[in-house]
Amino acid sequence: MRTDFQNVIVEHDESVVTLTMNRPEMLNAINTLMLEELMYTSLDRDLQASLHLEGQLQEAAYTTADHREAVDAFLHKRAVKFTGT
Repeated sequence: MRTDFQNVIVEHDESVVTLTMNRPEMLNAINTLMLEELMYTSLDRDLQASLHLEGQLQEAAYTTADHREAVDAFLHKRAVKFTGT
């Protein structure tokens, strides 16, 4: 399994793989690169584990400041101002 990611720390412990988000300067806000790295780690997993990871990532995406900004911009019919957080 590839482990040389910029925003994700991958640790192996027997049959358990731990993925740690590593963007402390942005309070671990998910960005496109982090999503790509997290999804890339699923290439070495079975379907069930990959679907579980995808569900967790989708849930996390809804907690970002950019998601809140997008919803607010839509509701107030204004241009969105993404910050990457």
